[in-house]
Amino acid sequence: MLPDTRAAGRHLEAERLMGNRWLKNSFVYLLVIIALVAIAFAFLPGLNNTEEKPISDVFVQARAGKVEKIVVEGDRVNYTTTDSGTFHARKEPGSSIME
Repeated sequence: MLPDTRAAGRHLEAERLMGNRWLKNSFVYLLVIIALVAIAFAFLPGLNNTEEKPISDVFVQARAGKVEKIVVEGDRVNYTTTDSGTFHARKEPGSSIME
């Protein structure tokens, strides 16, 4: 009866380890999926559906007090209006938005 007890104990230990492995593997897969979604949103321009406006529109709306937030990312100017509209414009490469 002693060999059966050891075999049963090893079987239970193996099941416990496999359960832990499954949990660790599913956590890793979840992290990979989250990373892929984040990369897709960051680098695919089609996911950022903002209307493009001329750069002069940014200045006109800002002078009228209708711009809530302006974010400059390279040559792209993203801005949000006070009525919750989100738009983007392109500025000249190397120029400042303050010029």
